[in-house]
Amino acid sequence: MLNDGSRALSTASAILRSLNSFVSVSDSMGTYGNVNAGANASNGGNPFAVSALSGTPGGYQASMQLVAYSWIEIAPGLGGTGQSLGFTDGGEDQDDVVSRILPFTFQFYGQSYDTITVCSNGWIAFGSTTQFDYRNFHMGSPLGPANMIAAYWDDLIETGIPNGGVYVLDDAANGRCIIEWIATCLWAGGAAPQKFQVILYDPEATPSPTGDGKILVQYQDVNPHPNSASFDNDYATVGIQNINHTSGLEICYWNAYTAGSTTLVDGRAITFTTDLTGAINPQFALLSPNGGELWLQDSTVNVLWSPGLVTGGVNIELSRNGLLGPWTSIAGNTPNDGQFAYLVTGTSSLNCRVRVSAVGTPDSTDTSLSDFTIASIVTVLNETFESGGVGWTHAPANGWIDQWHISTEQAHGGASAYKCGDTGAGNYANLLDAQLTSPVVNNLPPQATLIFYHIVDSELSNANPDSAYDGGWVEMSVNGGPFAPITPTEGYPKTTRHEAGGGNPYSGPVAGQACYAGTISNWAQEQFNLGAYADSSIQLRWRFGSDGGANREGWYVDDMQIYGIAAVTGPAIPVGLTIAVSGNDLLLRWVDDDSWGYRIYSSITPDFSSLGLGRNTQTNTFTIPGGFAANAEKFYYVVGWGGH
Repeated sequence: MLNDGSRALSTASAILRSLNSFVSVSDSMGTYGNVNAGANASNGGNPFAVSALSGTPGGYQASMQLVAYSWIEIAPGLGGTGQSLGFTDGGEDQDDVVSRILPFTFQFYGQSYDTITVCSNGWIAFGSTTQFDYRNFHMGSPLGPANMIAAYWDDLIETGIPNGGVYVLDDAANGRCIIEWIATCLWAGGAAPQKFQVILYDPEATPSPTGDGKILVQYQDVNPHPNSASFDNDYATVGIQNINHTSGLEICYWNAYTAGSTTLVDGRAITFTTDLTGAINPQFALLSPNGGELWLQDSTVNVLWSPGLVTGGVNIELSRNGLLGPWTSIAGNTPNDGQFAYLVTGTSSLNCRVRVSAVGTPDSTDTSLSDFTIASIVTVLNETFESGGVGWTHAPANGWIDQWHISTEQAHGGASAYKCGDTGAGNYANLLDAQLTSPVVNNLPPQATLIFYHIVDSELSNANPDSAYDGGWVEMSVNGGPFAPITPTEGYPKTTRHEAGGGNPYSGPVAGQACYAGTISNWAQEQFNLGAYADSSIQLRWRFGSDGGANREGWYVDDMQIYGIAAVTGPAIPVGLTIAVSGNDLLLRWVDDDSWGYRIYSSITPDFSSLGLGRNTQTNTFTIPGGFAANAEKFYYVVGWGGH
């Protein structure tokens, strides 16, 4: 697992889930330990167990989901260092409750408390109470204790299950108090184990804007269950409520979730906080671009960051040369609201980084974890048919009929479009297999996209509206190969018939072909992703087929365009670099090329893993005063520079 975020993950665990029917996960729990930002970790000491059905196709790519979270095990029987509260709740009317002193003062809904009450039924409350409410209700109702955190409020039992109990760890050294339940639902017959934690963070160590403490509720093993009896309410309640039950936040009750709330699943963690960042440990963190993004010239993009507790404005800078710079300001003293819209200007580069810094405290800064790209759009096909469609051809398949022609009956952008059908507004003929073919498009750019506009009026099946007797689709030939259908990003809406009315064979050219058909009366844009064919030569074909029955007006197509990302080249590397010694100075020379200027970097290792800050020159020589020193080995690297 790679932690590509900006924060370290401590005592990390993970749950592996299968997202398809071919593969099952029999052991879904894994542990990774501490994973620093940018670091990798393995769960080799606690691996997953995965199996596939015997009928799984060879080479099948199975989608999986890995949910990582920081679980802090405190149960002594599982290696933790927590203290058992000695609860013996093992059945009906055996509920336990206890009050205890917190290791720090905790503020909840604006009030400070040094005591909590812990109940075996999955909740805590600030202050002391002898209530043990096992019958859960809505948050904000008159029932339940005041100042409540309902992690999993239900009628639970802890005895008779492995490591069952409620445990507490006063971890003042790390500014937190942890309460953990290992329980099961009373009326579930052992079929609904629950393992969850409430973590209270010392407001002094992890402050919030209002002073209220931060609360993390996390679920390692959660199995929502009706847990029903005649005097119990079904399922659990999750949420918080204040001292007089007039304010609160409810996640779920009776298996119904409030709008915007997430569902309870293994590995879920929920933070209750007044800090808008949602972070337990607020940090000034750049969120995007954080590496791998693509910014297009002349487009507006968003720089996103987590403001943390930084006050005042921020400066935002851009480098087109990685961490080495130079850094150019794109926003000065802009509000620290976590978002800035930037119109991308300047040259293309593969090595871009963004840096956000606090104006008042320049040490509060964060930079993109890795490089991203700024590039421009390049168009390799742009056909409006206003000049007759030079290089476009049309013909029927052998033995069929072709009715493609340039029409002025309807057009998208100008006066002309190609139509498959009769002239004017006339209907198309029976038994068409008409093929409109583009010129060859060479050297398709990266991330290429095809768009075109069209109108359709063709015959559908009355009995099966998703089926068409007549329709059109797009095909493509790659590097001179055979034409084959390609699929739009949103898919085709219809499919040609396999049989005609009365069980007769379908009389059109291609049975079972996904297609455009029916009625699209307003010009609609269609899009095809051609990214898999970068650097290839392609040819496109718009193909329309009809059977031997009823006819409609046909298919109009217009304004075809293929665009992609222009190639972005790295900096030029000059040749012929030499180093000469003159006294204590070093003189570097290289062959001049077409670069605007050059940057010189130094390193103490030959792999340049510790690259020093670059120096600039517009000539093909550079002197490093005092660069020659006994027993001091250095390596030098010269690269072309555009001055940005």
